[in-house]
Amino acid sequence: MGVEHYIVDGDRGAFQFVYPRRKRLEGHLPDILMSLIHHNYAEGDFEGFGVEIIDLSCDVIVGPRGGVRPSDTRAPRLLRLNSSAILSREDLNEEATSVYSLLMEISREG
Repeated sequence: MGVEHYIVDGDRGAFQFVYPRRKRLEGHLPDILMSLIHHNYAEGDFEGFGVEIIDLSCDVIVGPRGGVRPSDTRAPRLLRLNSSAILSREDLNEEATSVYSLLMEISREG
């Protein structure tokens, strides 16, 4: 999972991951992705940096029969990892299958 850049604003620094998919990240997937980035990048000179996802997904539309699909319009949002939500490496190992599946989906769309 490559993070191409980070931002610095005064004393605050953050690694940013752009999530380009139309399908919205659901449940705890944003925390899983941001925890992975945290464990792989926020060390050494970057200790204390935050992690953000620039989510370019679409809002969800529920059809008249209950079907769910992404809308045609993007609804960008910025997701920030709260330090209390960082998953440990052990917890990430337990989520390995869902993490791997999501990363493979993202890579096929890139």
